[in-house]
Amino acid sequence: MLLNQQRRIENLTQTNFGKKYGVSATAVSLWEKGKREIPSRVIQDIINFNGIPIPKLCPKCLGKGIIL
Repeated sequence: MLLNQQRRIENLTQTNFGKKYGVSATAVSLWEKGKREIPSRVIQDIINFNGIPIPKLCPKCLGKGIIL
């Protein structure tokens, strides 16, 4: 699942999504465009809050040495 899909499931704007997870709307926009990587802290917060399995939220994280 892509970040923008999760944001839409939560029915949040980039601004509100950013506020919810403690980041700026600019950061959310850059992540959705693939111009910046999502910090593991934010991925962990999204997983914890929504109960999303890691492979569904971040399929590219698997096998990359990323520890959440």
